[in-house]
Amino acid sequence: MRRQAADLSHDYGHIQRVWNNAERIAKVSTEEDGWEIDGDALEAACLLHEIGRGHERRGENTAEACARMAEEMLRSEGLRELVWPVCEAIMTHVDRTRTPESAEAQVLRDADNLEDLGAIGLARTIAQAVMAATPLFYDPDDPTASDRPTDPATHILDRLPAMHFPLIQKMHTPMGQREGARLGRVLVAYYKAFLKEAGFDL
Repeated sequence: MRRQAADLSHDYGHIQRVWNNAERIAKVSTEEDGWEIDGDALEAACLLHEIGRGHERRGENTAEACARMAEEMLRSEGLRELVWPVCEAIMTHVDRTRTPESAEAQVLRDADNLEDLGAIGLARTIAQAVMAATPLFYDPDDPTASDRPTDPATHILDRLPAMHFPLIQKMHTPMGQREGARLGRVLVAYYKAFLKEAGFDL
């Protein structure tokens, strides 16, 4: 019997790194930028932000599953006051069509976006592509998708310009913007190096 691959892109290490990112962003945002952030709500949102992944009920999407399970856990622990800020942050983190409104939601979004950039972002996107059985590294006829739509389901390299590079410009906090730019340069450099080593001139 074939063993099912573990989701390394959403493992406990990911949760811990998101919380570490959020702590750093929150510290700078409060001390240097004057933001007001509920530390308890932010910590709970970070630790629970992926809790419902893979546990969706019929007709329920991942964002709803994560928020539902987070609410159930918080209420069971007597933390009803955290339900709204935590679930709002989780919903806007998972459902990228929603705009994060609260400071906690914006910090969580930035902290999670940083996980999709830099060396860690590269490792996670490869792990995700392998889990999805993405068949090709790149399109040999048009590796940069200059004359075709990007196709992340078929080409692993397409995931970077289609899904990761846009995040560099979508950070909400000043520190997130700085870190996003720095880690974005790492990912762009890798993308260019890969194509050069594969024999393509950019």
